[in-house]
Amino acid sequence: MVRQIVKSGNSTALVLSKDMRDHLGLTDNQIEVTFERGCIVLRNPQTDPNVESAVRETLAKYDQAFRNLAK
Repeated sequence: MVRQIVKSGNSTALVLSKDMRDHLGLTDNQIEVTFERGCIVLRNPQTDPNVESAVRETLAKYDQAFRNLAK
């Protein structure tokens, strides 16, 4: 598939069609962009529930320490 690159301010932008957004399962305005072997790869950014729970537990356990460090 060949797509147009359009000017957007001082940048260039790749416009994704509705079919492309649907294929990726995008529901918000974020997309993960990586570079692999000379290619630009677009992925739906998905969060790992295990990471989210680990972050919540860490914040709860060390809340006071983080607050003290932030002073």
